[in-house]
Amino acid sequence: MTTSIPPVGPTDPAAEVAPYDAIPFPIYVADVDRYQIVAVNRAMRERTAAQPGQFCFEAIFRQQQPCAFCTINRLIVQQAGSAASVVHEHFSDDDDCWYQTLNAPDVWTDGRRVQVSIVADVTALKDSQAQLAEAHAEMALRNHRLQAIAVTDGLTGLVNRRRLDEILAKEVERCRRYGEALSVIMIDVDHFKAVNDSFGHQIGDRVLVELAGLLRRGSRAADISGRWGGEEFLIVCPSTELAGAVAMAEKLRQSVESHAIPVVGGTTSSFGVTQLSGTETVTDLIARADTALYRAKDGGRNRVEAMVPAGGVTD
Repeated sequence: MTTSIPPVGPTDPAAEVAPYDAIPFPIYVADVDRYQIVAVNRAMRERTAAQPGQFCFEAIFRQQQPCAFCTINRLIVQQAGSAASVVHEHFSDDDDCWYQTLNAPDVWTDGRRVQVSIVADVTALKDSQAQLAEAHAEMALRNHRLQAIAVTDGLTGLVNRRRLDEILAKEVERCRRYGEALSVIMIDVDHFKAVNDSFGHQIGDRVLVELAGLLRRGSRAADISGRWGGEEFLIVCPSTELAGAVAMAEKLRQSVESHAIPVVGGTTSSFGVTQLSGTETVTDLIARADTALYRAKDGGRNRVEAMVPAGGVTD
């Protein structure tokens, strides 16, 4: 609030109040030592019926003692008549309104130190600010949901191919920078076409959802499981050597094999595992995992195959 305190006359109390009566904002003047009202303008009298001689905290703020937000103590340390002022806001339970008050020190005609306070009802502004904050929060939440949708497979709830590509690029770069291991596990549902042909696509979707749940529960918190495409899934295993990834793949294979699925009864999956080596690219890594997967399928399915690069794994 930018309203300034108007100048007052030096001797006549009535002359001091008169300029304030022309201001539409409620104004009161209080003795800083006694909290007594020295003067009130017309707008304040009409709003509160406050009169000189009353305590400001009782007549204006309906309190039994000086208000917790009172600025008088802060103004006492300032030189009377200085240009310094204090602005504060408070909520009134009396009328459910927000008020902003500009408080400035002054000296009354009889030499008393006073606080001159101009009050503005800012309830409408507060409501607008609250509505704006709610709109921003809703927009942020909506954007968060849209971002989540953009990287999530709609059927299984795992991350989608786009997000897997981003994660792979990041993890390969991290491996190169810090010399840490990185392994991947590629999974394919065995005889998935036969499931769709025999039971329909809804049941086929149920199989994919069930498998996604097994992968999510069977992998570590640091691993990222995602749907690579169709009935293929990929697990990115940061800081994991090939042997560790193979052990995880075998546990997952057993979990899938023993898991009962409504209507279908059960299914199996094949696994291809490999580890990043040297200066390989994401394309090299995925191509080798894919080759290992097809070896598993050609070898009879429901098995884990691992492939090491031709040059071996290097740090």
